[in-house]
Amino acid sequence: MIAGEQDVAGQLAAGAEAHWCVPEGMTIDEVFADYRAAIARADAVLAAAVPEQEPAA
Repeated sequence: MIAGEQDVAGQLAAGAEAHWCVPEGMTIDEVFADYRAAIARADAVLAAAVPEQEPAA
């Protein structure tokens, strides 16, 4: 984990199934919007990282 966001660390500890559970009533457009937002956040974190940076967790 590079950014060390604790809410993300908790999700990882919850198990793989927790990451792919789409809440009832969520539209496909909302699913893809959340996915694209997560990609954008990951891209931003990786762009700001330097090779020498130690992982946060």
